Amino acid sequence: MWFDIIPSIVIIAACVAVPQGAMYLINKLVVGNCYRRRLSTLGQFTQYQRDKRLTNNPYILAGLENIPDEEECEVSVECDEDEENDEE
Repeated sequence: MWFDIIPSIVIIAACVAVPQGAMYLINKLVVGNCYRRRLSTLGQFTQYQRDKRLTNNPYILAGLENIPDEEECEVSVECDEDEENDEE
């Protein structure tokens, strides 16, 4: 009957689902996250390198708050000197 194919369907479904779940758990144990970063485009690779440079771990995402600011005093001193020279 038709229900004779149920064991085959279960076996095939398990063969498809088990690697996905296994990679989820392996990444959680090894990397600390449940996912791996994709590096298929240049933008994704650039973000990977940025996070690796800022946090020394590419799997810890870094936002704008982690990018160091330039010192504003150097820029303002140069601007003030230029303005004084223009006034003379």
